[in-house]
Amino acid sequence: MDSQTVRSSEAGHGRSYVAGKKVNGPKRMTAVDVEGNLLAVQITGGVISESTCGVDLLQELAEQFLDLRQVWCDQGFRRGFTDRAAELGTTATTISRAPGSVGFHVLPRRWVVERFFAWISRARRLARDFERLASTAVTVVEVAYVRTMLRRLTRPAQPSPHI
Repeated sequence: MDSQTVRSSEAGHGRSYVAGKKVNGPKRMTAVDVEGNLLAVQITGGVISESTCGVDLLQELAEQFLDLRQVWCDQGFRRGFTDRAAELGTTATTISRAPGSVGFHVLPRRWVVERFFAWISRARRLARDFERLASTAVTVVEVAYVRTMLRRLTRPAQPSPHI
């Protein structure tokens, strides 16, 4: 589970300035499975915290997937998020950098959702948020992901180099 702040056009919804990222636009909150397949997405204002949005997304996941037991998230999901996850019978594991680490490090499970953001960013329409309604923005993300899956399914099978 993670969020992505997106630059917005003048007509875009949820425009708010996020000073930490210097971006004026909404957030895309997404939840993916361990393989990077989209489970749920929500579009919110940029200044709303990840914990607040994450609680809503976690509630949606718990309703859709009754056997949900584990959620991995980054350091932004703290206040109230882990408590709400425990109430729903789910373990929320916060993945953080090692104390004192400098520079880029691949963190376990975090790369899965970041790879999903890279997949959907190939759609030009998602480079910037042009939609007036949050529901339309959610649909555009879902369509971009469906396109990615269809491309994978129609691609001819590649022989394994390890055979």
